[in-house]
Formats: sequence, C-alpha cells, structure tokens
Amino acid sequence: MLLFSCGVLLMAVCFHNGYPIVTSDSGFYIGSGFEFQLFNNDRPPFYGLFLRHLSLWSTLWLPVFVQSLLITFLMIRFIRLLRYPEALSPNQVLLSLLVVAAFTPVSWIVGQLMPDIFAAALLLGVLLFYYDEVGTGIKITYLIIIVGSVSFHNSHFLIFIVFTTVL
Repeated sequence: MLLFSCGVLLMAVCFHNGYPIVTSDSGFYIGSGFEFQLFNNDRPPFYGLFLRHLSLWSTLWLPVFVQSLLITFLMIRFIRLLRYPEALSPNQVLLSLLVVAAFTPVSWIVGQLMPDIFAAALLLGVLLFYYDEVGTGIKITYLIIIVGSVSFHNSHFLIFIVFTTVL
C-alpha cells in the first residue's frame, strides 16, 4: 500500500496537467513502439516498446504509473538503506517522499513520456545493487532495472560505465 500511495504521489504533476507530460521527443518513442518505425538510428526502440506494452493499447497513463512505481520502489529502498539499521515507519517514508516530490523535479520527470527517468533508476539501481544487503530476488530485480535502464537510452550505457568505474 505504501508503494502505491507514494507512486500516486509522484504523479502529482501529471494529475495537475490532466495527462502525462509530453515533450517534442515523446512522439518518436510513441511512434517507434506502436508503429515499429525507427525514424533515426540514434535512439534505441526499447522505450517505445515499453510504452506500447505497458499502455495495453488503451492509455499512456499506465507507463507513467509504472515509471512512478519503479522510482518509488528504488527511493524507498534507498531511504531505508541510508537509515540502516534503524527502521522507518511507513509514515516517515511517505513524508520523506512527499518532501522529495514537493521540492525536487522528480514528479515532473517521472510524469514525462521519455526515457530520461531511467537515468535516475540506473544510478539508484547500481547503488542499491552494490550496497543493499538483501536476498537474491531483490538483487535480480536491481539487475533487471539496470539492464532495462541501459537499454532505453544510448547515453545510459556511458553513464553506467563511468558510474560503476567510480564506485
């Protein structure tokens, strides 16, 4: 319930806008996913396929909701990692994410139909993979997030290489 509540909270900008945030590049990703058209070779088609399959051919709210849930999951895990071993109550986590949503652009970026949010997911996923002491299932989840984030945008591969080298 906490994940769902915080995920909806991060979609505040979309609710205010009345629709997910669309940018000039969103059309390329929507077109590449729904029509299997690659307009140019400098962008991978995987984010477009992400939009296509998660929209269920009915609404682009669902991919934005999944993006929001993904970032919420990673932020909750990261907040808990920073406070380890002291446990946080769900209200403290909700308050932390409310502050983040109110005073950072995360709600704006999560609400965009763009793969840019996956740069943050990549960095959080790598940090959590290295430092979060959890079971194999969560580690595999972090790996899936990392691989997906790298595949959604060409620059994410370079970010991944540099970030892991620095770590």
